[in-house]
Amino acid sequence: MQLTPTTFVRAAERKVASARLWPVHRRLMSVPPRAPRAVLAVATRSARRAKDLHGAIATLESLVARRPAWTTGRLRLAGLLRETGQDERALGHYDAAAEATPDNVVAWKAIADLSLAEGNAPHALDALGRLEGLGASKGFILDRTAEAYRRLGARWDETRVLSAWLERSPKNAEARRRRASALEACGLFEAALKDAQALPAAVRKRAAVAKQLRRLRLATGAATPRDSEEALQRGRVAEAARLAQDPTAAARLHLAAGEYAEAAQIVAGRGDAEALLLRGTALELQGKDVDAAALYAQAADLGPWREELDLDGVADARFAAGRALFAAGRREAAAEAFRTWNAASVAAGNLPEADAAAPASSTAAWLALAAAASEPAARARALNSARGALGRAHAELVRREANAWREAGELEQELAAWMSSVRLAQASAVDRAAVLNSESKLRRALFAQAQAAPVLETTVLFQSSRASRLHCNPLAIYRELAKDPRAADWTFVWASNRPEAVPADVAADARVRFVRFNSPDYVDVLGRAAWVVNNVTFPDYYNRRPEQRYLNTWHGTPLKGLGRFAKDTFLSYANVARNVLQATHLGLPNPHTAVAMEDGMGLKGIVPGRVMVTGSPRLDASITMPEADKAALRTRLGVDDGRPVVLFAPTWKGSLGNVTAPTGLVAELKGMAGEGHHLLFRAHRLAERGIAGMQLPAKTVPADVDTNELLAVVDVLVTDYSSICFDFLPMDRPVIFHVPDRAEYERDRGFQPGLGEWPGEICESVEATREAVARAVRGEEPRDARERRARGLARFCSVEDGRASARTVDAFFFGNDLPNVVETVPAARVSVAAQRSAVRDRPWEVHATEGDVAVPVLDLAAVGADPAVGQAVVSSLGDRPHVLAAPGGAYTAEERFTEAMARRTGAQATRQQLAWLESSASREARRRWGALGAAEWLQERAESAEMSALVAASAGGAGGALTVRDLIDPTSGKGCPDVRPQAVTSFNAARRAGGAPSDV
Repeated sequence: MQLTPTTFVRAAERKVASARLWPVHRRLMSVPPRAPRAVLAVATRSARRAKDLHGAIATLESLVARRPAWTTGRLRLAGLLRETGQDERALGHYDAAAEATPDNVVAWKAIADLSLAEGNAPHALDALGRLEGLGASKGFILDRTAEAYRRLGARWDETRVLSAWLERSPKNAEARRRRASALEACGLFEAALKDAQALPAAVRKRAAVAKQLRRLRLATGAATPRDSEEALQRGRVAEAARLAQDPTAAARLHLAAGEYAEAAQIVAGRGDAEALLLRGTALELQGKDVDAAALYAQAADLGPWREELDLDGVADARFAAGRALFAAGRREAAAEAFRTWNAASVAAGNLPEADAAAPASSTAAWLALAAAASEPAARARALNSARGALGRAHAELVRREANAWREAGELEQELAAWMSSVRLAQASAVDRAAVLNSESKLRRALFAQAQAAPVLETTVLFQSSRASRLHCNPLAIYRELAKDPRAADWTFVWASNRPEAVPADVAADARVRFVRFNSPDYVDVLGRAAWVVNNVTFPDYYNRRPEQRYLNTWHGTPLKGLGRFAKDTFLSYANVARNVLQATHLGLPNPHTAVAMEDGMGLKGIVPGRVMVTGSPRLDASITMPEADKAALRTRLGVDDGRPVVLFAPTWKGSLGNVTAPTGLVAELKGMAGEGHHLLFRAHRLAERGIAGMQLPAKTVPADVDTNELLAVVDVLVTDYSSICFDFLPMDRPVIFHVPDRAEYERDRGFQPGLGEWPGEICESVEATREAVARAVRGEEPRDARERRARGLARFCSVEDGRASARTVDAFFFGNDLPNVVETVPAARVSVAAQRSAVRDRPWEVHATEGDVAVPVLDLAAVGADPAVGQAVVSSLGDRPHVLAAPGGAYTAEERFTEAMARRTGAQATRQQLAWLESSASREARRRWGALGAAEWLQERAESAEMSALVAASAGGAGGALTVRDLIDPTSGKGCPDVRPQAVTSFNAARRAGGAPSDV
C-alpha cells in the first residue's frame, strides 16, 4: 500500500510506544516531504526514546539535505548537534538558518551563545547587533554583550554595558557582581567595593565574592587583619605582614612569598621553639645550612616538635638539623644528628616474616639474607633490596640499614639511608601538607626534587613492560652490560613490581638494586640516573633532564596498527609519543619499525633522538642459545622425546585499559593439538588475567621462562597478530597465522605491514589452522608461505646476527658509531594551536619550504573532548600533526602554591615567586616537547595562558624565535583575556634566551 506521512507517523508511534524501536530514518527517505512537522516530531521522539540522538541527527540531516531552506528542521538538527557536543557543526546550521530567515531570533541567539562558547567574541557581537535590531530580549543582549567584551579584554566597554543592564534591572545581583569585577579590573576600586558591598548577603558569602571583598578592602585602605593572606596574594607582602599582627604568622607569609631574609628578621629576637624553627627554615632556604642546623638543635632541646614532611611519617627538629648539616657537607655531624633523632623518635615497625624458602628476590627472602649475612655491608645491601621490593621507606628497615652501613664504616651510604626515611627531605617555604594533598602530587614533587639533585653518573635504570617483569630488550641489554668490564663498578637499578619473578642471575648481582614502580626510590632514581632504558614508556610525569641519556628499544616489530593507526581509542598513544620525544636514542630492529613509530605516533619528521637500527637484543638469546641449554629447557618443559614442538602465542585483544578475555581458546587449542607433536601455549602478559583458572588442553609455559629463550626450542609457531612472528623469523621455521577474526581486527586495529607481507601461512578458521599445523609438523609447508618467510627475513631481520645487545651497548653507553643511524633534521617551525577557535578560524595548513620540516602541534583542547570530533580534526590536517595530550606535570609545593595564587588573583610581587613560575614553565615545556627544537615557534592565537607560557619557554630553551598571532601585547597580556603572569614571565624568559616575541 502507499505509505503516506500520516500512516507512517501513526505506525512509527505505535512501534515506539511498544518499545519496538527501529531505525526511523531509513523509512523516512521514502516519505514524500509533505508533512515535515509530523515527520520531524516522530523522528526526534522515537530517537529520544531509543536514546539514539545520533540516529535522530542522521534522520534530520537526510531531511535537511532534501529541503535546504527548511529552517525548523535546521534549528532542530542544530539543537541535537549541541546536545552531542558537536558545537562547530551546530553553529554552521544556525548560520544557514539565519541566512535563510534573517529575522529568526532563535537562530541569532544560538549563534551568539555558540560563538562565545567557541571563543569567537567578534562573531558573537555581530549576532547580538542583529538581535538588537530584531527587538529581542534586552536582558539577553546585555548579558551576552558584556560577556563578549570581557572575553575581548575590553573591560571599560563591559562596565558600560553592565551599567545599562543595572539601569533596567537595579536588583539584578549577577549584573552587579560582574560589574564589580569589571570595575576592579579597570582600577576603580572604590566603585567596585561599593557594588560588592551592595550585593545580597547570600551572594557576599560565596567564596569568590568574599575574596573579592577582602581584595577591595585592601586596595581602598579598609582592610582588616583577616585580610592579610589576601594582601600577600595581591603582592603586598609588607602590608600582609603588618595586618597579620602576629609575628609568627607574618614570618610564614614572608616565607610563602620567598622573602626569606624578612621572615628571619621578624622572629629574630624570640627564643621559643616555633620561632627558632621558623628562623632555621628561613636560613636553610637561603643556603645558610650550618646556622640553620644550630637553630634546629636549640629548638629540639626545648621540647618535641614535629613537622609534617610527607604522607607516611614525621620528623622532629633533630632530623631537620641532620638534613641541614648534610647539605652543608658536615657528614659526621649530620650522621650524629640522625642517630640522635633515630634513638628519640623512630619506633620499631612490623616487618614481614623472614622465610628462607621464599623466592630469592622477595622482601622476606632479602630479610632472610640480611639476617644470615656476617658482613655488615652485605646485610645493608640486602636490607636496601628489601626496602626496594617493599616499595616504601619502612622506618625499621631504614634504621637497620643505616646501622649496618655504620658498622661497615660506609658513612655516605649511612647518610643516604637516613635521608631516605622521608620522601621530601628538605625545607619548604609553604605548608607542604596542604599543597601536596594527594599521593600523586607528592610523587610529582619528589620527581621535581630529584631533578634538582646531582646526577648519579654511574647508575643505569632498567624498566620493561611498566615493571611487570624483567624481560625483553632491556634484560638482554642489562646482561650484556653486566659482563662488560667497562661497567664493573656501575650500579644497576631495576624497576620491578613482581620481585618473585626476577631472574636468578639478576638477583645474584651485587650491583643490582630493585625499586617498585612509582615508589619514592623509583621516582628518585628516574630523575637522577645518568642512563635510563625502557621498552615501552616511563610515567607521564617523566621529564628527561639534559644530562640524562634515554634509550627506548620498543618491544618488537609491529604487525598491527601502531599509535594513531590503531583505531581503538583516540590518543591512547599520547604518552608513547611523548616518550619518543624525550628519548635521546631509539634502538629499533629494522627500518620498518622506525617508520611505523614515527608515523603512528604523529611524529613524522620530528623525532629528535638518534634512530639506530641495531636489531633486537632480545633475539640474541634465541639465535645464540647453546645446544646444552636448549636440551635443558626441553626437559624442563617435558618436550624432550624428539617430537616437534608447536607454540601457540596470540596477542591481546580489546584496547588499552580494557583488555577483553579470549573467547574460543579451548576449541582453538584442541584444533591445534595432535599425537605427532607437543603443543605449548603462552598468553600475552596483558591477557593473563583473562585466562586465569581456565583448564587448557595444552602445556602452559611457566612465567619465568623467557619468551625468546623459548623460541629457540620451538619448531612451529602459531600466532595471530603478535610481533612474536618477527622474533621467530631468524629461526627460519614455519609461522602460521591463526586469524578467524581478521576482517573485524583489521577494521578495528589495522595492519602494518599489509597482509601480503606477513611472513607465513594465513588461516582464517580452526580447520584451516589444524591442517596447516599438521603439514608444518610433517615438513610440508606450502611454497608461497616459505617464500613470504624468506622475504620477511630479508626485510625485517637483516641485522639479526645474535650481536644486537653488544651493538646497542657500544652505541648507547660508550658512544661507538653504528652504520645504521638516522639523524633527524630539526624542525624549521613549530606551530602551536591551543584552542579550537585557532583551528576553526584558520585552515591551519602549514607549508614547508623544500628541505624543511614544519610541525603543527595541537593541544588536546584544540581538538575537543569528543574523540570522534578530535579524530576528524587531526585527520583533516594530513599526516604530520602532533597532538599534545600530556597531563600530569611535576611541580614542587612552592610552584603549585604560586601557580594557584596566580590563577586566583592574577598577580605576583616577589622575584622568588616569579622564579618559581619560570622554573615550572621551563620544566613543563621540556616534559611536553622533550628535545624538539626549532628555529621558529609560532603560536596560533594566545588564548591559553598556560600554553603561552609553555611555548615561550620552549622557544627560549631551544634558542628559537617566538611569534604569536592575535596577541596585542605579549608582555602585558592586554587584549588577551586569560594571560596570567606565568605567561608574561615566560615571554620575558624567552627574550632573555634569545627569542624575541612579536605580534603578527
